[in-house]
Amino acid sequence: LSKMFTFGLAGRFEDFSDFGSTFNWKVNARANFSEQFAVRGSVNTGFRAPTPGQSNASQVQTNIDTITGAPLTAGIVGPSNPVAQFFGASPLKPEKSFNIAAGVVLTPSSRLTITVDYFNIKVKDRIALSGNFNLTQAQRAQLGALGIPGGDSFQQISFFTNS
Repeated sequence: LSKMFTFGLAGRFEDFSDFGSTFNWKVNARANFSEQFAVRGSVNTGFRAPTPGQSNASQVQTNIDTITGAPLTAGIVGPSNPVAQFFGASPLKPEKSFNIAAGVVLTPSSRLTITVDYFNIKVKDRIALSGNFNLTQAQRAQLGALGIPGGDSFQQISFFTNS
């Protein structure tokens, strides 16, 4: 807008076949009060859809139980997997965020710049890996009785979820 004051405004519309549409925006500004002192700030929203890997993860590995020394079948499965749903998994939702940033820029000499910045980022429905669920023999038997393929073979399970 001037040599002293800059301003930015941006917007983005996206349409996801699996997660609907979103409009995100950003507003930012910087004021240069002198060659030695400036302040800046921004406010914006964000959106991140779950990746296909997070929605459909399937990894099974055999580890060694550190207590018994016996083989331990552990898996990361997608939230739509019946074993994950047995432990409360639900379809993933996209992450949404609201961000505020502000800063001060000090340039006491041509060879030194000091910045102090503040960031406040709030994320709703963060996608994360659940903790490990250690299946009891009774739970494995119940999964087998429900006819869930491979459910009775897991000893430990985790899945992606919104936290």
